[in-house]
Amino acid sequence: MTCGVLLLPPECRLCARPDRRRYSPPLPLWIIKAKRDARSWLSEWVRISSARLIGEDETLPAVALTLLLFAALWRGSLTVPSAFEWWGGKQALWTAGMYLAFTAGIAAYRVWRSKSKVGQWTKAKFLFNEPQLAFTTEWQPKDNEGCRVFAFPDAEPGSLVNYKLEFEGPSQRIWGTVLGKYRNSPEAAFVAHAPLANHGKAVIGIDRKLELRCYSMPGTVPAIVRVYVLDWELFTDTWMEFESTNTATRCVVRGPTKPEKTARR
Repeated sequence: MTCGVLLLPPECRLCARPDRRRYSPPLPLWIIKAKRDARSWLSEWVRISSARLIGEDETLPAVALTLLLFAALWRGSLTVPSAFEWWGGKQALWTAGMYLAFTAGIAAYRVWRSKSKVGQWTKAKFLFNEPQLAFTTEWQPKDNEGCRVFAFPDAEPGSLVNYKLEFEGPSQRIWGTVLGKYRNSPEAAFVAHAPLANHGKAVIGIDRKLELRCYSMPGTVPAIVRVYVLDWELFTDTWMEFESTNTATRCVVRGPTKPEKTARR
């Protein structure tokens, strides 16, 4: 930090936002990756299985017709049975099971194929290929004492989110920051004290929610604010990071480090 520069107002204190749910110790990285893949696969499987047979996806009508002919041939007749006879026989169970198994395979293939399109893992950091739009709102001077709470469900709880802000309008008269579990309180005084850079880092809570706070100079016309997430990182001791543009000062707040174990004699 630059010597002789007061970056924060005297009344600001570092505090932590309490979580509504109980915090649990972080899981190993391989389990987190497996859970994310399983959640993506289950969501895609449900979407495919419950999709309309006639729609944008041409795969499902072909699968349904194939299974229908298979059941009819297995029955020994090409005549399609009546509704009551169909649902009362064993063919319905076999067809439903084969249909779900087939859609589960399609879902697994689509998740595997699209996995690298969203982003990639770099050790314990998930780096997006393109900035992800997390939130959009309009801000004007009367909103300076308030905030905008938004969720970013793609990030893991307790991860350090790397964000950037984009202002559409009088960008030289408005600035802001994204606050997570750890913040400088009172928040409004912290944001209004000095112009902040349009990028920073914040720890997301268990509820996967973040808070946008901006300061717009009096008499400024409403501006559109967009929040983009560049990446998020697990197992880091950084609590928050921001930068003051008027002093070119970058501030990184880190949590207490674990004491090193003394070597045995």
